[in-house]
Amino acid sequence: FAYFVALGVWHKRMFQCMDLHMLSHKDYAAKCMNLPTLKGSAHVEEELREAIAKESGKPVVGVSVCWDFHAIEPDIMGALDRDLAERQEANSSDDDGGEVQPDEKPHWI
Repeated sequence: FAYFVALGVWHKRMFQCMDLHMLSHKDYAAKCMNLPTLKGSAHVEEELREAIAKESGKPVVGVSVCWDFHAIEPDIMGALDRDLAERQEANSSDDDGGEVQPDEKPHWI
């Protein structure tokens, strides 16, 4: 047991050392919190991108907003489940039984 704990600590230290010396998306990302609540119809990503670029004086490659949908999560998850079931049903009803022939790409690629 002690060996596995030591191995876990060693792996974490190795990762931290590598992360310190290598560039990744974490070195170029910003997490903005406590933004005002906005409707999904607003162009939030574009407005936020412009505001960050203006304040930082640096070009912003992209912005992704995390939406708070806890109040309607069951509705969203239900819609996703129904969509997945419809797609699986459509895929299973193909003439070839849903199998991909060796010389063709699957339809999802």
